[in-house]
Amino acid sequence: MSEIKNKKMHLQTKQGMSLIELVVLIAIIGIMSAVSIASLVTAKRNSELDTAAEEVMAVLREAQNYSLTGKNISSTCSSYTVDFTNGSGNYNLNNGGGCTLDQNYTLKNGVVVSVSTDTVFMAPHGDIFGLGSGWRTITVSKGGITMNVCINSAGLVKKMSAACS
Repeated sequence: MSEIKNKKMHLQTKQGMSLIELVVLIAIIGIMSAVSIASLVTAKRNSELDTAAEEVMAVLREAQNYSLTGKNISSTCSSYTVDFTNGSGNYNLNNGGGCTLDQNYTLKNGVVVSVSTDTVFMAPHGDIFGLGSGWRTITVSKGGITMNVCINSAGLVKKMSAACS
């Protein structure tokens, strides 16, 4: 009978978790949560940067299309300029002094743009003024992460995380 009692007591003491096991479980859940949150923050920043690059590409393509189709062209309006304000998220699409096209844009979520010169598409062929055979690079950045919007002399507009080539 005492043997049966010992087995019964042994089974009862094995149920449940010890305090150490509970603390280890909470620590594991905490570490996994911290890693997940950090990953989500990085993914959100990358998504905002990708969206900003897509917006810049859309305006560049719009200017390119305007120069090819002749929107608002007169004897004094023969080009379409995408004018970026370095260090901010502001940029503008216009077609020269005295012409009617003037559209302002602002990148959202603190994304800023950096470029060495404005991008000017010349009508009627959509050539990029002053580009030659290389690439024009427009860099969008946020929180130390950058993405490049690249335009070549053939009119290709693309985004890259590396240098334009």
